Amino acid sequence: MNSHHLEAPLSLHHIFDTGMHNFVLLTGRTKLNTPAGVWCGYTPAVGEQPGVIQMLYSTRESRGLVGPVLGVAGLHSLETYGALPVGSHDLSCHSFPVQQRLAFILGQIPAQTTANSEDWFCSLRYMQAWSSSLNTNPGDKFDLALLARGKEYILQILNSVEGQAPIPTCAEEKNHLYSFRRVKNGRTLDQVEKTLKIDFLSA
Repeated sequence: MNSHHLEAPLSLHHIFDTGMHNFVLLTGRTKLNTPAGVWCGYTPAVGEQPGVIQMLYSTRESRGLVGPVLGVAGLHSLETYGALPVGSHDLSCHSFPVQQRLAFILGQIPAQTTANSEDWFCSLRYMQAWSSSLNTNPGDKFDLALLARGKEYILQILNSVEGQAPIPTCAEEKNHLYSFRRVKNGRTLDQVEKTLKIDFLSA
């Protein structure tokens, strides 16, 4: 939250739409002067099938707030449905290590591979779309104390005995396998930010 591109005040919104709980945190503006923030969406449990975190996107300036927003979604699911959602296996190279780490800690099934090629530009598009949508339908606007609770909860998970245990070597190797994609995506965004060409938003 220390980037000068993030502007106060933050705003945390919840919208239940087409069967999904969406949590959208708006944090200000990106270097491209587009809406910055985090979006996490989960579908609730149905019968014996657990809820699933289907969407997790962040603009680069806001990636430090992914954990607290995940915590908010987790607490909401616990308090509403009595159980945590599991992480989807439809993952980008950016989401893959997050899903793996939490899956090992929480006893869920870790993903084995990435399933899509989404990048920072997808996050920029989604946050622009959410920002426009929230202008007309802000949904439930939550007190930011909930974001603090979410951060506390995710830290509790990460600092648990299970959270302190290293993930298996095979999982570390898989995470490393996708690191070049993350670097490539970051360098591409660097170049766009330098030239301020944002044609990708209309793609």
